[in-house]
Amino acid sequence: MPTDSPVAASDAPPPPATTAACLPVAAAAASCQDCAAPLTGPYCAQCGQRADQHVPTLAEVAHDVVHSALHLDGRVWRTLRSLLLRPGELTREFIAGRRQRYLPPFRLYLVISIGFFAVSSLLPDGEFLQVAENRDTVMAPVVIGSRGDGGSAVAVPSSCSLASGLPALDGLLAEACHKLEVDGGKRLGEVFLGNAPKLMFLFLPLMAGITALFYWSPRRRYVEHLVLYLHTHSLTFLVLAASSLIGPLTRPAVPGGSLLGILSLLLVGYVPFYIYRTMRVVYGDSRLRTLVKFATLGTVYSMLLGVTLLVGIVYSLLSL
Repeated sequence: MPTDSPVAASDAPPPPATTAACLPVAAAAASCQDCAAPLTGPYCAQCGQRADQHVPTLAEVAHDVVHSALHLDGRVWRTLRSLLLRPGELTREFIAGRRQRYLPPFRLYLVISIGFFAVSSLLPDGEFLQVAENRDTVMAPVVIGSRGDGGSAVAVPSSCSLASGLPALDGLLAEACHKLEVDGGKRLGEVFLGNAPKLMFLFLPLMAGITALFYWSPRRRYVEHLVLYLHTHSLTFLVLAASSLIGPLTRPAVPGGSLLGILSLLLVGYVPFYIYRTMRVVYGDSRLRTLVKFATLGTVYSMLLGVTLLVGIVYSLLSL
């Protein structure tokens, strides 16, 4: 009777063929091309890069740009809806840790503030300082000019006087004053609008610190106050931008201008109510306590903003 014998090694089926050339490909396919982490799905769990990487088409590049800039995945519209119609909700959601569904506060503020200052610089009536040829018709907070014969304004060097009491600074101010008369203050307006966003980046953190003094108990983190100011200023810039765009249409000669004028007033009036309501929702104080703090902080805010703008104007003058 024949006995079983082990299969000879030479009779066993050969193992799957592997070559040195295919090993790097397999290894590359199993790891992220960006951070080399092991891949467990269509996206890298470590850095988020897509596993399937190829040279993108122009349409794919355009889509990525729009998606990256606006995050058109519902968060933009959800954030704007809450920002405009539900005072305090965005700040409260941020404090509660529910942040993924909304745009980050800083990014929201940055985009809206850039848009606001861009609109302010493009509007024809945006000059806040100019040298007038006719002082009776100029529309600007600051006018540089002197009355000449016939009641018209004449821009001459002696009509501009800026002095600080410091000899070293007065020389620079005198030179800046001459430049104002040359171009009617147009360059100063451009420089100031360019510096305004930087001023706000200093102003908002300072106001957040002052606000923290009014809400000492229960103790809150500084970031909570800062996020509140980022959200309220985002709303304020949106309203001011809309009001500025409506402004030229509110003249009596424009059909429906009166109604648009009322709409503009309502938009501006919405801002103080919005801030009061935001404070009430976020901090949870009573109506009376919120109103007292709103009035007090509003006074401090106005004074500090005035100082900030004055510093900005002087800095812009010295930058001419």
